[in-house]
Amino acid sequence: MQAFEGAYGIRLPESYRTFLVEVGDGGAGPAYGLLPLLDPVPEEHWDEWASVDERRRDRTPGFLATPFRFTGHVPIGRVLDSDTSLVGSLTLCEMGCATYYRLVVNGPCAGQVWSHDPDWGGFRPGPDFRDWYTAWLDQP
Repeated sequence: MQAFEGAYGIRLPESYRTFLVEVGDGGAGPAYGLLPLLDPVPEEHWDEWASVDERRRDRTPGFLATPFRFTGHVPIGRVLDSDTSLVGSLTLCEMGCATYYRLVVNGPCAGQVWSHDPDWGGFRPGPDFRDWYTAWLDQP
């Protein structure tokens, strides 16, 4: 985790860091499950993972280190360039049909999980990672 933070010039939000240390990296979680932070997707499986492009973009130099610029809901009518609109956030999991949950890692909303649905819901702020994950655990 510290190597990842050093490589990308960030410090992950505390609740996510705690999760990585105490629970694990990726696996069970909302939607299609949490994507691993550290374990790369083997190239031979890239065509099976819809999120490979998201992960690749998240790891371009400066992407995570740039402050996240939004503080409130961004409606679908507003054009979002995913290469610049999502800076400062990390893909957590896929919800399906090119929609994702993203963790803000840099800027005033650091620690929040945002839902990114460019076709129907826009880009919506959510709770802190811990609250987001425990809400999923508490569902009946």
